[in-house]
Amino acid sequence: MRKVVILFFVFVFQKNYSQELFVVTDPASNIPANTLSVRISQSLFKEEFISGYNYHLMPEVAYGLNKNLMLRASAFVSNRSNQLVTEGGSFYTKYRFYSTDDLNSHFRLAAFGRYSFNNSDIHQEQIEILGHNSGFETGIIATKLIKKVAISASISFEKAFDNKPNYPFPDDFGDNATNYTLSFGKLMYPKSIPVSSKLTSI
Repeated sequence: MRKVVILFFVFVFQKNYSQELFVVTDPASNIPANTLSVRISQSLFKEEFISGYNYHLMPEVAYGLNKNLMLRASAFVSNRSNQLVTEGGSFYTKYRFYSTDDLNSHFRLAAFGRYSFNNSDIHQEQIEILGHNSGFETGIIATKLIKKVAISASISFEKAFDNKPNYPFPDDFGDNATNYTLSFGKLMYPKSIPVSSKLTSI
């Protein structure tokens, strides 16, 4: 079993330095064509008005259709009803429409869209369609890679809908938002990259 675990991590790290890694925000690059990616996100929040904790689990599956287009599906699971239940899910797509490549550097532009559905109670003013609200988000991502440093920025529009069938969006809450992100990443290991490897992603 130990050999299997070691072999798994060897393959994971072999893939890791082939593209920018942003855990929370997406870069403009896609996962390679004909590649299946699985990711699990978790969060734990302390309840403000009652005792206990609020646990959220979000498994995701992504697939690269080609070098410019990828798809992702996510599920939303939480214990807000005192047991783990699936509250909804989302569908995400990203299209890379511009790319320039130089030696050890590249620049990417991509457009993305996400649609989410959720049947849980609306318990926060902040719009968050990745796990809490039904709605959609659309935007643009730009990523610049310079040697081992990647800089990624995005801007998007997000709109929330009713969490059907039982929870209409409150009239006194704003139902749309403009989001922006700025992320920096640096490849720390390995310190030297084999000649056969690429810093730019497919």
